[in-house]
Amino acid sequence: MTNFWCWFYKKYILVFCFLILIITLGAFIAPLLAHYNAQNAAQLIYAMYSGTCHQLAYRSWFLFGNQAFYPLRLAGIQNMVPYEEVTGNSPSDLVSARIFIGDALTGFKTALCQRDIAINLGFILAGFGFALSRRKWHPIPILYWITLGLFPLFFDGIFQLGGDVFQGLNGSMGWESTPLLRTATGGLFGITTGLFIFPKLEESLRIANNNHRCKEI
Repeated sequence: MTNFWCWFYKKYILVFCFLILIITLGAFIAPLLAHYNAQNAAQLIYAMYSGTCHQLAYRSWFLFGNQAFYPLRLAGIQNMVPYEEVTGNSPSDLVSARIFIGDALTGFKTALCQRDIAINLGFILAGFGFALSRRKWHPIPILYWITLGLFPLFFDGIFQLGGDVFQGLNGSMGWESTPLLRTATGGLFGITTGLFIFPKLEESLRIANNNHRCKEI
């Protein structure tokens, strides 16, 4: 057990970042499989990820198609064919938006939405930064994490939720975020969360490291 704790203390940043990277890359394997007609395998991956992500097609990235994403008309993004036009689905039909994975024309969506991918990559970036600093950073103040990470994510998400509700009542009501804003808020949340969690982990694991009399890294 001592050898395990010593090894884990030296490698925990790499372990966590590697696991999150594998999870993130898995979201891109699903459209790759679908593109090469391995539909059963692709659907299995989509199903595995559906428990942690809404997988709405109009809030996901697409590979191997005409566009990288298909926003709702409500988002007001110019020069992009909207989700409603390419699918024929109503934006208030959330079930169809989850089920739709794409086709030969649109390409195939990632198994994680735009925001979740940005959160994961932001967290990994924070981990690498902490490692490059030789683990010298202190945890960022929780107020910074709330202000820079949580609040932007919360408000962008809550306004989108309002848009989902209002779309079923009146197409002119509600608000829809954009891929850029989802990526920005997700990335900020991932980075600030990493800058808060990794130094906290370092403090806790260093105690175990000292108790087991491990050599310094």
